[in-house]
Amino acid sequence: MGDIETYLHLRNSGIALVEHAPGTPDELRALGADASDATELSQLHQVYFGPTRFTGKQKKARAAAPFKP
Repeated sequence: MGDIETYLHLRNSGIALVEHAPGTPDELRALGADASDATELSQLHQVYFGPTRFTGKQKKARAAAPFKP
């Protein structure tokens, strides 16, 4: 798979991309993400995979998310 195909595959992978994103915007920025993408991915990672008292709701949200692996 070439660079363009890899990029498009990852951009379209939905929740799988969010799952594998590092937890902070700074970590994502260090990998080359722009500020907007870094913030968005970090926030989504916290919502879907971060610590919570509502693990059942979090699991349901992950199951309902588009583009599961």
